[in-house]
Order: sequence, then C-alpha cells, then structure tokens
Amino acid sequence: KEKFVNWLYTEKNHSINYVAKGLEVIRQFLAAARDQGLHENDYPQSKLFRQKKIPTATIALSREELDAISAVDLSEHPDGYEKARTLFLIGAYTGLRHSDYKRIKPEHISDGQISILSQKTRQQLLIPLHPNLEKVLEQCGYRSPRLSQQRLNEHIKEIARMAGITEKRAVYTSAGGKVVEEFTPKYKSVSSHTARRTFATQARIDGWPTTLIRAITGHSTDQQLDNYIDYDMYLAAVQVKDYFQKGKDRGLKIG
Repeated sequence: KEKFVNWLYTEKNHSINYVAKGLEVIRQFLAAARDQGLHENDYPQSKLFRQKKIPTATIALSREELDAISAVDLSEHPDGYEKARTLFLIGAYTGLRHSDYKRIKPEHISDGQISILSQKTRQQLLIPLHPNLEKVLEQCGYRSPRLSQQRLNEHIKEIARMAGITEKRAVYTSAGGKVVEEFTPKYKSVSSHTARRTFATQARIDGWPTTLIRAITGHSTDQQLDNYIDYDMYLAAVQVKDYFQKGKDRGLKIG
C-alpha cells in the first residue's frame, strides 16, 4: 500500500483526498471479492489500509449575505446572471440538490410546499415554501430557469463578489501529498453546492432537529448532514446566542 500511495503522490502528483478516495474504492472492491470467496486477505479491511483526508472548507452563506446577493443590481449583465441568482436562491431556500432544484415547475408546488422526487435517492421530498422562496418563484413563474451548472458556478461567484462577500478564508489544497494553506476571498468558493449547505447551516443555527433537516435535504444520516454544515458559521452563531442568553439571565440590557 505504501509504495502504491507514494507512486500516486510522486509520479502522478495526486491530492491527498484523491488518493484516500481511490483507496476506499479499492477497499470496497477487495471486500466484495473476499465475500465471493476469491481471496482471504483481511488487510484491506484494516485501519492500516485507509488514508486520512484533509479537511475541505464547507462554505455556507449567512442570511445577510443571501440578502446582499438578492439586492445586487444585474440590470446591465446578461440574462444568465439573473438566472444564476434565481437558481441559487431556490437552492438556498429549499435545501435541494442542484439536480433537483434546477427542475422545479408549477406542478411540484401545492398547499404551500414543494413536493419533488429526488433524482439521486428516489426519495419523495416535501419542502415548505419560505416567504423569500415564494417571492423568488413568483418572479420566475414558479419554474426554475434553464442554465448549465458550469454557467451557474461561474456567474454566482461574480454575483457574490458584487455582493461584497470578499472576506478571506483558509482553503486547504494538496498535491503530491503536501498540504498548502491559502487565504482566498469567500466568493471564490461559492458554487451551486453552497446553496444546499447554506440551507442546512441556517437550519442548524435556528435549532431545527437534524431529523427534520434530513427529511428536507434527503441526507440518510446525521454524519452525511454534518458534512454540509459550515461549522465556523454555526459555532459563531451559537456563541453569540449563548452570550445574549447569559446577558439576559444576569439581567443585563443588551442592545
């Protein structure tokens, strides 16, 4: 294993997470082969066979940042920018995957909620219509605009930049087994996936039960959901709430 990993790093210059994912695929393949009696080697199932990943930044937007994106004047930009913003906001207020929020149409909406079958999991998802979501859907005729994911990712970064989402955050990358820390403006990390992560993070900040969040996002386990939470934002919000609560408990007048 070590020789193989070293070859992937030195000869192929692959990232740490790419190598870890590749080893996991090999491990699953060898496990299936063992179950079929093709070999008796248990080493691939041991912890020694696994490769640790480096943490990847999970970017979510605050409500203020969502409002700033909504307020950006796009009148002098091509139509694709407005489509990108509309799609992104639909994703941020529904928690759906891009493959689902890109295909919402009037038939999916009734009784104040969206009912849609997830393309990935084949689950029937029910999402209540947030007032801001209803406003966005009304403007586009309750039908998601058509735009490729590539264009959405390109345009939403520029819109986020225009909205002033420029705070620098640490981003970790790797090549050849070496980890590099870079500080880049937050808008550069905004993508179609950020919409769903924003929904999940804001729901956690508001104290929603994880079972309810998962019922909307379609995650199977709390661990899967945790991967979508921006814990820097979540913990900061929790600390602020705790600060205000302690102030109230002591009879302090805050604000």
